[in-house]
Amino acid sequence: MQMLTSFFTNAVWNLWKVQGLISSTNSPYCF
Repeated sequence: MQMLTSFFTNAVWNLWKVQGLISSTNSPYCF
């Protein structure tokens, strides 16, 4: 259960982070 929760949290975090990068810089490669 802990592993599943961690995986889900990481997936959501990565999606949010990528969305933020794309919307703010229009480039997923700009860190």
